[in-house]
Amino acid sequence: MTKIISIINLKGGVGKTTTTIQLAECLASEFSKKVLVIDLDPQTNATIALIGEDKWQEVSNLKQTLFHLFHDKLEQKSNFRIREALLSNVSNLKLQSLSLLASSIDLIDIQDHITDLPKKTGYAVNPMEVLKTAIYGELEQFDYVLIDCPPNLGFITRNGIEISDYYLIPTIPDILSTYGIPQIIKKNSELQTRASTT
Repeated sequence: MTKIISIINLKGGVGKTTTTIQLAECLASEFSKKVLVIDLDPQTNATIALIGEDKWQEVSNLKQTLFHLFHDKLEQKSNFRIREALLSNVSNLKLQSLSLLASSIDLIDIQDHITDLPKKTGYAVNPMEVLKTAIYGELEQFDYVLIDCPPNLGFITRNGIEISDYYLIPTIPDILSTYGIPQIIKKNSELQTRASTT
């Protein structure tokens, strides 16, 4: 059964992306697991580390980044196609069993508009279930899905938390990197409560 883990911290610079990539590469290379990295962070660091800038530009031009998934929902378009967006054989290690759903810096421009989704779609689309709806049919092919979340608790982050079984909070030894942990735990509990009542 697929295990889905969100890697999150409300502070940047704590090794969140590095943890995501190294854990993914270790699971794929050392344990022969099929792993998907979902890069929800607009900084796009996990994406660039796994496929490089040229490949990212190609994927972006084809409208197959996670920005395009959310943008399509807002604009009621259908450019994003999950099977094309799932990039396999990624990382410098060329791991056959490591895949990626690429991010885009354009997510910065769209994250504040995701709250408009219910109104724009006649309440047909839940803003917290865009990722879940897109990826659900593909999950069974992976042993692990690792989600590199942005350093906030906005709707894009909540899309990751919504589908996660677990979450991992990397920290460094300073007060600011641990300050947001109670907020993450509280938000996750709220989402679990909401999910169990629907």
